[in-house]
Amino acid sequence: GGEPFIAYVLSRDTEATYEEALASVVTADLLNLLPFFSFSAVGLSVLLFRSSLPGAANGLAQGLLAMALGVPLLVAVGWRFRTRLRAGVLRVVAPITQRTDRLSAEAVAARIDDLYAAFGRIASSRVALVEAVAFAYLGWVFFALPLYVAGLTLDVAAVDPLLVLFVVPASTLAGLTPSPGGLGGVEVALVALLIALTPVSAATAFALALLYRVMSYWFALVVGGAAAIGVVARS
Repeated sequence: GGEPFIAYVLSRDTEATYEEALASVVTADLLNLLPFFSFSAVGLSVLLFRSSLPGAANGLAQGLLAMALGVPLLVAVGWRFRTRLRAGVLRVVAPITQRTDRLSAEAVAARIDDLYAAFGRIASSRVALVEAVAFAYLGWVFFALPLYVAGLTLDVAAVDPLLVLFVVPASTLAGLTPSPGGLGGVEVALVALLIALTPVSAATAFALALLYRVMSYWFALVVGGAAAIGVVARS
């Protein structure tokens, strides 16, 4: 849900238009799904090979599978029928444009066309896309690494890298809850998964989840928030 704000900040601090910035942010989000699904698939496969998946993790595993199939399908359908999608958006805003002078159907159509053109330019740059995918995988490694480090810190050997590859993406599904960064939902999912998949107590699982979120979410929030304020201020 933060894509429009990120695109706004980028357009304020760079030469890119808002549509170009939004296309870049959305593309980055879609590319981030590649390591999200591939890492979780590897981790899930190993867990299933070791033993059957506990009931507590079945729902999240099914959610990952649904997203792995549904998101690419939704994106493909949206791009295939982008002309109809454009027409649908214009039909929705038409009654609004008739009631105010601040918005016109022509301006909305031009914005949509600029957004589609930006997507086209991004897709035509194959080298840049490969580099972006590489950074997406590297970013996901560093996003999951704090949970493994938290296990080392608390001397919990059961939190191995392969387990982390499944637990982090699976718990991220809880980030879909209507709270900033999935606050509360992700922590609960992490604790539940760690209890279900490892022989740790509830207290240890909570400590692991807390350490992970401090190192991954809160650290990034503080640093990124300060940077965003600085960018907006100088613009």
